Amino acid sequence: MSSALHQQVAPAVRAAMRLPYAAAYRAAVSLRAPLRTQVRLLPMPDPLPLRWIDPANIPLWSNSRRWTSPRSARFCYGGDWDLRQVHPRKSIFEPETAAQRYDVHETIRAIFLQQRPYETTPQYERMMQLLAERPGANTWGCRSAQEVDAYFQRMMQAFESMRTRGYRTQRELGNRRNPLDEEMRLYVTRDGRLCQGSGANHRIRMAEILGIRWVPFVLRGAHPQWVMKLSRELGLPPHEAVAAWIETNELFRASRPDRPSTAWQTDSVVQRVALSSRVDDVL
Repeated sequence: MSSALHQQVAPAVRAAMRLPYAAAYRAAVSLRAPLRTQVRLLPMPDPLPLRWIDPANIPLWSNSRRWTSPRSARFCYGGDWDLRQVHPRKSIFEPETAAQRYDVHETIRAIFLQQRPYETTPQYERMMQLLAERPGANTWGCRSAQEVDAYFQRMMQAFESMRTRGYRTQRELGNRRNPLDEEMRLYVTRDGRLCQGSGANHRIRMAEILGIRWVPFVLRGAHPQWVMKLSRELGLPPHEAVAAWIETNELFRASRPDRPSTAWQTDSVVQRVALSSRVDDVL
């Protein structure tokens, strides 16, 4: 299935799959089934609430595609993903060496901090290498060298748009089919730490360069151990406990906080590029 078609179909499939989860969950809560059972059946909120957060308050990152499914209707993900597949989330002003996060992180640094041509970045080199080895393969939604070039042109246009207009939601950008699916995804680990999942990795790093403090996100899941603990602490069924936690969390905002002025953003990025250049000279 093509990437574009998958983006259109996945929300509908997930909504259809959510129905048995929702019905089973309501029955479990009504019958006062064991809390573990309620948490296992807890469905994804519908609709997903959009909130705003300062990325500085997100300590972890993970390639959530390895342990979630875009078609999943469940909210809780058990297992050891939060022990073995999460990594510290570095500032864009720090170089990245870990293989799992190197390409995107160092590519954004190269283009927007070091002012290097995108053809010299690790992500471009990896994309072109894959196409050379497997012509027509899908790499970041691209299947040809021309599409790769267009991809990086769109990236630079997105940076300029963000610089002049701020960080806009997918709905504001014109994504009407499944805007929430394209926003940054957050997950909660068993010990209550926030973890950024797959998606929006380029945008979040560009926002940090520009000094944009608040970005939108959707909470796409949590470890069941955390949900069970939260439910017990609040004395509420799992869905109400999670909703209450979202509404009262001091790190979140229900609507977009005031944007800084364009002039402030422009000054900020100039200062940050200069700072990064000095750091790179030292390194």
